[in-house]
Amino acid sequence: MSSVAPVTFGQLSVLRSTDFTGPQGESGPDMTLAFPLPDGMDFERINSIWNEILRLNESLRTVYDRRPAKPLQIVQPVPDVKLGFVELSDDSSEAALEAAAEFTQEPFRIDIEHPCRAVIGIHKGTPRFLISALHHVAVDHAACVLLENQFNALVAGAE
Repeated sequence: MSSVAPVTFGQLSVLRSTDFTGPQGESGPDMTLAFPLPDGMDFERINSIWNEILRLNESLRTVYDRRPAKPLQIVQPVPDVKLGFVELSDDSSEAALEAAAEFTQEPFRIDIEHPCRAVIGIHKGTPRFLISALHHVAVDHAACVLLENQFNALVAGAE
């Protein structure tokens, strides 16, 4: 079940700036992340971790209705995501961040699409990174640090 609320002042600021800059202002997310995966982690566990991150962070599953005079945020139910994968040129964080930058080429449609995208970065068939791109309406630098802390805790087995 979705929940609806007015946007926050911060969200409104981001929405207005994208309106002001036009479509090119929405040409991609503002943040890219590449979390290294420990050796031996399988695809099922990585999917489970990503779904838990989505459950913990409503901003990653929120869409925005800008049609009303006072825009709304619509928090959607936790999806059951099955992550795709992308082959990395090597197993470095630079290669993972290059792959994440590819997500910035396709504009987010934050009116109908969650403001985040994620895939598993593999090298020679082995999962090496959880790669994500996130629109600034959903996260700022502090939120990215929180996401990294959550990811590390989940990898370590925390609930």
